[in-house]
Formats: sequence, C-alpha cells, structure tokens
Amino acid sequence: MSQDNSQPSTSANNSGELTFIKRNGGIVLLRAGHQYSKKTDYKSGCSTWRCINWRKKCQGYINIKENKIIKETNHQCEPNEINNEIALKLHECREKVVSSNFSPVTKIYNDLVTEFNDSGMNLLKALPTFENIKTTLYYARNKEAGVSKIQCKQPEEVTIPLQFKDFVLADYYDESTNIRIIVFGHSEVLKNIKNVNFFLSDGTFQSCPKPFVQLYTIHGDLGSDEEHTRIVPIMYALLDRKSEEAYTILFRVIKDHIPEWKPVKYMTDFEKAAMNAITTVFPSVEVKGCYFHFTHNVWKKAKSLNLTKQKRLRRHVALSALLPLLPRQFISDGWCYIMEDGPDSKEIQEFNDYMVTQWLEDEAFVDIWCAHNQRHRTTNAVEAWHKKLNSCLPSHPNLYQVLKVLKDDANLQCVKINQVNFDMPNSKRRLPKDVAADKWYEHVTNQLLAEQITVGHCLEKFRL
Repeated sequence: MSQDNSQPSTSANNSGELTFIKRNGGIVLLRAGHQYSKKTDYKSGCSTWRCINWRKKCQGYINIKENKIIKETNHQCEPNEINNEIALKLHECREKVVSSNFSPVTKIYNDLVTEFNDSGMNLLKALPTFENIKTTLYYARNKEAGVSKIQCKQPEEVTIPLQFKDFVLADYYDESTNIRIIVFGHSEVLKNIKNVNFFLSDGTFQSCPKPFVQLYTIHGDLGSDEEHTRIVPIMYALLDRKSEEAYTILFRVIKDHIPEWKPVKYMTDFEKAAMNAITTVFPSVEVKGCYFHFTHNVWKKAKSLNLTKQKRLRRHVALSALLPLLPRQFISDGWCYIMEDGPDSKEIQEFNDYMVTQWLEDEAFVDIWCAHNQRHRTTNAVEAWHKKLNSCLPSHPNLYQVLKVLKDDANLQCVKINQVNFDMPNSKRRLPKDVAADKWYEHVTNQLLAEQITVGHCLEKFRL
C-alpha cells in the first residue's frame, strides 16, 4: 500500500518536519536538511526512505507510516537546509508553471527570485538561474498541456492542448496558402444554431494569442425583445490573417460542420472582406452594417475637416449621421434636404463629397447601412463582450490562457441558453433611455410615412 505524497505536506525548515516534493517523475522527502528517496513500501502501510547520498555510503534512512516517523537513523552526510529550501521553492515554481493559468514561465521564475530577495545571499547564490532550469519548467508545462510547445512562431506549428480538444469545432490548414483557421464552440450551444436567424460578428486583436492575428467571434440573437437583449457568443475563431479568402474559408468550414447554419440576417462593421465573404457563402442573407461604425466614421471625417466646433457646421454633420434611421426610400430625399440647407464652405463641400463617394452613390451599399426598423442597429453587444474578454486576460496572452477563458465563457453561455429555452429570466435589460429612443424614432418615422411631416422635419426631430 503506497502513500499519496504528491503535494508538499509541510515547510522544509529546521523543525525537521516531513515535506514531500515532486522531482524527475518521483517523490523526494525533505527533512532537517536531508533529502530522501523512497526505497520500499510495506503491506502494513509503512515505507522506508533512504538518503539520496546512499551511493556515497550515507546510511541515513527513515521509516514512516501515515506521515509519522516510526524509525530514523543517523546520517554520514552533512545536512543542508539551503538545498532543501531551494528544492521546495523549485517544486512550488514547477507546480505554478503547470497550474497557474499558464502565466509566462519567466514571470513565475522572477516571482520566485523576488521571494528569495529577503532570505539572504546564500540562498540567492544557490538558486539556479533561469537558463539552467527553463528546459525543465517548459517541459513540465508542455507535458501538462499535452503539446510539444505552447508558444509557436508559425500558425501551422500550433497544437491544441488536450483539455480543449472537445472544444474544437474545426481545424483548417492549407499547405499551399499556409492559411490556418481554428474554430471553437460548445456542442450544446451549437445545437441551438438552427433556431437563430440573426448573427453578428467582429474581431479583436488584443486577446489574440500569437501567431494568430485576430480572434473572430460570431454571436447570435436568441430572441431579443423591446426591453431585453439576448445576444450571446456562439463560435470563436482564431485566424492567421484578415482577408476575404480567409473569411470565406472560415464561413465555409463552419457551414460544412454545421449544415443547418443558415443566417437570415448578418451584421458586421463595414469590413469589406468580411461582408463579401458572408454574401459569397450565404447568397440569400441580408447583410447589415453597424450604425455605430457609420456615425463614428462620419464624425471622424468631420473632425478631420474641423467641422465640429461651430454649431451650424455640427448640425450639418449630425443630420448626415442620422440618415440611416430614415426608411430606405427617404434617404435620397433626406440627403437633398441636408444639402439644400447646408453651409457653404470648402470644408463642407469636401465633407459632402465624402458622404456621396463613401456612403451614398452605391445603392446596394445604402441598403446595407440603412438601419430603419432594425431591432439591433449596432454590433455594440459584440464589442462589449470583447471588452469583457480583454479584461479577463493579461496583455499578450498565450494560447492556453485564451482557450481557458473562451471555454469558461462557452460553458456560461450554455447555461444562459438553457435558461432561455426553459423560459427562465436570463437576459440583459436595455437602458430605459435606449428603449425610449427607439419608441421616439418609431413615432417620428410613422409621422413621415403618414405624410404628416416632411423628411427634413423628420431628421430634425430625430435630433431631439
């Protein structure tokens, strides 16, 4: 009957208490400046531990049972408390390497050195340098993860740690193009994809582990209503590039694995590569652009032209930014109203040219950014989720850290979806001012459609 001594039991100090540490795949006992390896286990539950210097003729040994000393003999070698203290700290360092959410190995080692700073020069001098023990530490980490290495320089080198294998939906690699895309998702969450018609997606760079360039997340609306938002992340993808080809492969790979994925409406920011890929893979889908990104770009252009300081100039920009709220058939007339009543200056002319070339001259593009009668006008829910994700991760996270947070999030989303399916309250309540704004836009738009007000009056009332 063997003892489970895998964890340190006490502190290795001059009290002579028993401490067990892992070393080279085995267990070492620390006591009173001496170190022991196990020699024999007995059926009685007793075990014999002999001094690690037994080959040097040291005959010291200990018999223990249930972590209590039964018998102990004298040593021929000298005790060394410093060696024991370092052995214990290195053991703790190794345990942190494999169990501390895979923080950088260098940081864990540096924290160890800092702990020794107040322990005297003898301990610091005896402590191995990082160069001397880094191979052991990295080996322990990689073995725990079941990969050859955590940090990779090329996407094709990446291996998914064993504990995340069941989280992988698809792993794509093309040797001819070197495109690598890995898609993750919770199986229970993915089962609900057939019940979702409206999807949103966006990428984040801050939480993306190297060697990938972005973490791209796909979210779905589980049935939002006037006062509640039920948008949750459904899939997470690591991409090694931002290109139309990569996005097209991403959506096709997902569709190959989930044939029932048939978006009716899909919202993104105005990244052309992503929008083109969506319409390529889903020809019948209605693609919508984010209203927030529209207004952000309009005001950004206005600021670059110094149009935000005077009230009359700001009004011209503000009305332009409200165009997406008009019914599609009134947008052209709305722009004419803005032009007719607009200031006359070189900067305004340049701004108007921007509005026409960037937003208005392509009729099909107007359909994309028109936000009239849309329950969701922005991808803000996705960006808010990205912000929360970033707050859960250190700067420059490694693959393990990112996957750990993503899998935890997927487990949480699974619970939320089950609560929705069983009509349990679990959704984000909208701010009263946002609900009121929607009602106001609807009221004013109905006045326009009933020919009670003009399109210009409608835009002016939108500003209230």
